[in-house]
Amino acid sequence: MESAPARQLEHYGFEGWDVSQGNYLTDYLVLVVSVGLAFASYDSVRGTVIGLWGMLGNFVLFALIQGLGAGLAGITHHLLSTYYEQGTTMGRHWGDPRSEWIATWLLSVICLPLASSWLLGVALAYTEIAVNYLKASLGIGIAFSLWEFYLVYVQQVEKSGTYSAYWAILAGVIGAVVIYMRGGKKAGLWYIFSGCLCRSVGFALVVFVPMTCGSDGDTKSGCPFSQDFNHNCIFHILLVASVVCCYRGVMDKFNKDKELSYNAIMRVKPDTRMCGCSC
Repeated sequence: MESAPARQLEHYGFEGWDVSQGNYLTDYLVLVVSVGLAFASYDSVRGTVIGLWGMLGNFVLFALIQGLGAGLAGITHHLLSTYYEQGTTMGRHWGDPRSEWIATWLLSVICLPLASSWLLGVALAYTEIAVNYLKASLGIGIAFSLWEFYLVYVQQVEKSGTYSAYWAILAGVIGAVVIYMRGGKKAGLWYIFSGCLCRSVGFALVVFVPMTCGSDGDTKSGCPFSQDFNHNCIFHILLVASVVCCYRGVMDKFNKDKELSYNAIMRVKPDTRMCGCSC
């Protein structure tokens, strides 16, 4: 998806950017899975009011924005790959020839911190914590999005995405810790925990990838990943795993709460049977 820190597989004229086919194809996979599960979760609870600050509302927004960001990142890298295959070079500033990719990249890195905030929102809402914490998380995401916009707008594209990737790692870790501290055998708990952890691990992978994976040539021999399916691809697969786990956890929790609510209603429902006594 949002591959800002993953500048690798460098080719002349594309230094710092991944132009491999596997990168944008797995971006598209994140798009399809994330958006599909967002609509699936919404359809499963049709007829139920989904609050903006509730667990379901946060998941739908997380999945939609992550999918949108992935799709835009996929278009970006697809364009760069096309330029490379045509034997041309990428434009690195607004208005340069073949600089169309900057627009889609800008929208992608704006989506990245918002998706991280809404994932953290899923974990916080699961624990039924005060809504102010969810608002604070979203506020941090908006601040990072504005920072990403500024970087790309002032033509510092190479620096974009990095700080938001750190926020993604932190948000996932906080979410996993909050869920773990909840403890017990609550429905969906470990699925959401795994979803938060997968996303943090994915971003950590591209942030802390070995330097040998950042260039072609002999130095590539020290990289543990293949060029055909590199660390960006693995990162995207971890994003897919993240959204799938969170979807399963959210739906398990929703269905369990619905069952408990129904049972509670049935227990307090008054006995309306005829008493059978004569007047």
